[in-house]
Amino acid sequence: MKMLLTSIFQSSYDVPFLTSANMSVLTLVLYAIARGACAYLAKPGVVFPMQIAMLLLTGALYGSYAAIIQHLPIWCLVIAKTITGGCFAAVMGMQSLTLLEVYEPEELSEAFTRLQPFAGSGFAFGPVIGYYINLVQKSRGVGDQSAYNLFFYLSAALYLAAAANMTMLHHRLSTRPEKAQAHE
Repeated sequence: MKMLLTSIFQSSYDVPFLTSANMSVLTLVLYAIARGACAYLAKPGVVFPMQIAMLLLTGALYGSYAAIIQHLPIWCLVIAKTITGGCFAAVMGMQSLTLLEVYEPEELSEAFTRLQPFAGSGFAFGPVIGYYINLVQKSRGVGDQSAYNLFFYLSAALYLAAAANMTMLHHRLSTRPEKAQAHE
């Protein structure tokens, strides 16, 4: 999504490229702060609730982007994009901590090997899919202000599904004995 920021601001609000690039830079500030801060603040037992909350917030904000673009000034979208960027960075920064709550340290290399192709696919194809959805929408006569709406709704659905998945995983993990007890 970060790769699409400039084009989203530019086409949705009909602002010059430089303005949209500056707005994109502002949204990335919290990204950098959240990436380190949340991993630093997360403690065992708090990682899952923090991630679930951030996934839910991000899904809700993605679902509201269409209304924000339609009815509110560009600064409101900048704030919403800043929050979602910070949540994404925090989730990515806590990924290793999440895996440590699920797997033993010696199992991490195998877990990363299984998970990273999916993450890489999302990073590689997500922005491309978003851009092509935008092009298809425009070819169907959808206006610039609404051309990214389908992509926003799909992103919201994926984040909400991820939050549901994390909630189920957290519930299942909370019913198993502690890792430390399992080794005794």
